Amino acid sequence: MKNFEVRTNMADADFWIVRRGAIDKVGSVTKIFNAENIGVKIINTALLDHRYMAYKMEYLHSTGYYQKIAKGSLRLQNITTKDVELALIQKVKTRHYPLNPT
Repeated sequence: MKNFEVRTNMADADFWIVRRGAIDKVGSVTKIFNAENIGVKIINTALLDHRYMAYKMEYLHSTGYYQKIAKGSLRLQNITTKDVELALIQKVKTRHYPLNPT
């Protein structure tokens, strides 16, 4: 069973990750749907709480993780759904340990 689903243009997501924009905005969590953002839907609610995962992803953004892996020009940076999926997988595995992009 999958724990979560990650894709763009997901109107029924639990929360969204900003996919493109200024380097300080990329990877931030929002509760407002935008088809351009990456939606995260928690499927295995017995294991994961969507509010806690949104908090963990916002914490990850605050550490500068996405700034290190974002791609693009100076003004328009972007991350991929794969970047978000890998971060979520790592957060589920480690639960309370920081994620290091290497």
